[in-house]
Amino acid sequence: MHGRRLLPFLLLAVAAVPAPARMSVKTAPVLPEVNKQLEDGRADVENNTLTLAMAHAQLVLLGSEIKYSVLFQGVSKSQQAGCLRALKYATGQWKSLLDGALTFTQIPDGQPSNIVVRFRPTVVMKGEQVAGYVNWKRSVDSESDGSVHAQFNADLQIRVKELDGGAMPENAMRHAVMHEMGHVLGLDDSPNVGDVMGPLDIAHPVAAPTALEVQTVKSLRAEAAEIIQKATPIQ
Repeated sequence: MHGRRLLPFLLLAVAAVPAPARMSVKTAPVLPEVNKQLEDGRADVENNTLTLAMAHAQLVLLGSEIKYSVLFQGVSKSQQAGCLRALKYATGQWKSLLDGALTFTQIPDGQPSNIVVRFRPTVVMKGEQVAGYVNWKRSVDSESDGSVHAQFNADLQIRVKELDGGAMPENAMRHAVMHEMGHVLGLDDSPNVGDVMGPLDIAHPVAAPTALEVQTVKSLRAEAAEIIQKATPIQ
């Protein structure tokens, strides 16, 4: 299980992961785990372990639809509508900027989903107050019969109150959701205020991912799709 966080109130830099060496163009920071899935997928193609190659690539591509459920934990009824608007805006931004190649679908609580989104009054990670936090798991499981399964799930938490107890601005929650969904899509934290993967300036939250962040996600998905294509038997 892995986690990433968004620093909500202080403009602090967080460590960025260098762009992978094989990419000649500039990219936004990418999660080491996602780079490893792609590396393993390429190696599996070379080794002709094609089922494993496809599984690793699927954990980056995540298909064409991400299903999520929503839980309100200690959130007043009056705030819930704003939370849902922030969530719809954030997922809508990613869908639009990825040219509709990936959709986000809310499903009823209790039904199987890829992501559980929890809105809570506060979110704390390692004793630090944060605006959002996501735990995720990307795993490839091999069964005794030789079959291989790729599994992805995530638990995403978004805070709805500022440190002084006031309501978190809706546009700040938008930034937090876009940031955590960026981790789901493979991006790592950025040190740059103004990036959606950067620290949240609560007075000036980011309205959309940057062009570089969007292009990096597209490149990751394109590479994963290429691995799947190479691993798919010719009919």
